[in-house]
Amino acid sequence: MSLSRNTIIVLSILVLFLIGAAIALVRLGYLGEREAVTEYRSSEYAFSYPVKYDLKEYRDGSTAIGIGSGDGFDSTVAVSVVESEESAITTPFDTIEAFLTSQAKLLCAADGPGESLSCSTVESVTPFTNEQGVFAFELYLTLDHTVLGGETTSTTFGPVFAFPISPNGDDAYAGILVYPPLTAFALDEAPGDVARRIAASLTRVR
Repeated sequence: MSLSRNTIIVLSILVLFLIGAAIALVRLGYLGEREAVTEYRSSEYAFSYPVKYDLKEYRDGSTAIGIGSGDGFDSTVAVSVVESEESAITTPFDTIEAFLTSQAKLLCAADGPGESLSCSTVESVTPFTNEQGVFAFELYLTLDHTVLGGETTSTTFGPVFAFPISPNGDDAYAGILVYPPLTAFALDEAPGDVARRIAASLTRVR
């Protein structure tokens, strides 16, 4: 029995719809195996990260997520707490957003033989609330690479996720930064995807 032209068209549309729905469900994590994650908790914050990565703690309270090999460690994402030296009243920054933006710029600062790196311009600052209900900013900056002789090339650095820690009274401004280190960014390992996942799960530890 042959199918009519209208029946074939309807069946084709149905097949395309089912394929599209399956792709969407996989992207949302409802179909297929979810990537295993584990949780890290410090005295300041907690977050989840894929178990395929290693984690390293530093004496300054910062944390790195990456791949360890022997005595070495290739960092993909870093998480650190930053705090202003002045109180919220005497600080030169009008807002905590301005303070966190200045700290994000420092992440790009590096000098080497015959070259230097810096972030001079903020391309965008987008406020958002993560999956845990924690407010933060997502920043992108212009990364300038200047070589000996004055030639400068620019690219976009980010994302940097900045979580404000609201000051109380005269307390100093403080925040938590989640970002790809320059080394990972330079290697083009798509560290922004991992940083985004960590930022989505980050919570304050009180």
